Amino acid sequence: MIRKAIALAVLSTLTVAPHHHAAAKTAPAPHIAVKAQLVDAITMRKWTRVYICETHNWAQRGHYAGGLGITQWNWEHHGGLRFARVPYLATPEQQVYVATLIQHGLPVPDQKGDCRDW
Repeated sequence: MIRKAIALAVLSTLTVAPHHHAAAKTAPAPHIAVKAQLVDAITMRKWTRVYICETHNWAQRGHYAGGLGITQWNWEHHGGLRFARVPYLATPEQQVYVATLIQHGLPVPDQKGDCRDW
């Protein structure tokens, strides 16, 4: 009887985890930001040809900056400042996006043959 009383006393001091599934909850998954695509792949390929003919350097500095030779005035007046203060600090996709706004819906400059064709 004494052993049973001691065993019950010891057991009463132990904490037992609940058996329901609430204790097995997992931590919520971290929020993963999904980057919106500014320009589709076809448009990006077309403008990459302009990049090859223009500066061939997405980080080109100067009056005609970035890979597409965008002037600071055009950059500012067509929404480029939401990406970077100057074109050459923006990503290639951001530069192409602004270039499409500069074109006002006109097609990409024709890229037949070499650069002198346009």
